[in-house]
Amino acid sequence: MHPSVFELFRQPDFQKLSSVSDRIGYLSHYFLGKPYLANPQGEGDDAEFDTAPLYRFDGFDCVTYVNNILALALSRDFAEFQKKLLQINYYDGDAKFEKRFHFMSLDWNPQNQKNNIVRDITCEIFDEKNRSIAMLAEGEIDKPHWFLKKSEHESETRKNAREAVAFGKFCFL
Repeated sequence: MHPSVFELFRQPDFQKLSSVSDRIGYLSHYFLGKPYLANPQGEGDDAEFDTAPLYRFDGFDCVTYVNNILALALSRDFAEFQKKLLQINYYDGDAKFEKRFHFMSLDWNPQNQKNNIVRDITCEIFDEKNRSIAMLAEGEIDKPHWFLKKSEHESETRKNAREAVAFGKFCFL
């Protein structure tokens, strides 16, 4: 039986690991077998848009898995984990939907490189013939338009939820 994540930092096996890569290996094994969950993390109960928990450990999507493992690996206690998770996920460490690193290439990678959390090694990876495997893909991300569409979808979802609740109350009176 694995200890809870809250107790993880007190585990002797975890405490003795000094390198981040060793800690990532340990944590990856620790969470092995957890299910894939769609959109498992948000800004918490008091959030304006995404009220999913700020962190959870019962399941992940690919981004939240990396974020949680990295934040845990870079931390020595649970309070430091929470601070690192905010730094890894949000501009200014401010847990707001509009400050979340929604796009890997536009937000997550540049900001976490700037914050000295990760380093881009893409151009340092070569194939068996000593050729760089790096390829450049270009595209345009229109964040204002994306936020607008996301907001419209959220508004419609909330309207439908309010109507369902209102209808439910009407039916049960």
